[in-house]
Amino acid sequence: MDLYRRRPPAQGGDLVPPVMPSEGVHGFCYLARQASLYFGSTRRHATEWRPVVSAIADQGRRYVLPATTTRDRAFYALRRERCFLKRQGNQQADSWLCPRMEPIEVRELIELGVLPHEESLRILNWLRQRERA
Repeated sequence: MDLYRRRPPAQGGDLVPPVMPSEGVHGFCYLARQASLYFGSTRRHATEWRPVVSAIADQGRRYVLPATTTRDRAFYALRRERCFLKRQGNQQADSWLCPRMEPIEVRELIELGVLPHEESLRILNWLRQRERA
């Protein structure tokens, strides 16, 4: 079985995320191993790492919104300059956030930076609008 095409094991317990905070999504930008995510697990060309944005921080786990560089109208368009990078020189492309949250352990993530508060509020509003539709 291909490392990048397998469905990762559930990461312990109930996968229902905690309640979304009203003050916006958690808003940290990370890299996550593709093998730890469901999103993108069927792609033709393997990628080892995928950018994600944390929506909810819950103890040692983050509920993340996986990102893709493929434009998709159903996804949230996140411009590369909206993430304040921890280290300069990190090349990052515009991304589109998938609305389906996935749990992942903090120790499996590499922190890239953080989103401004107004962007985290926009993402939260986008998620809520999708829930209502």
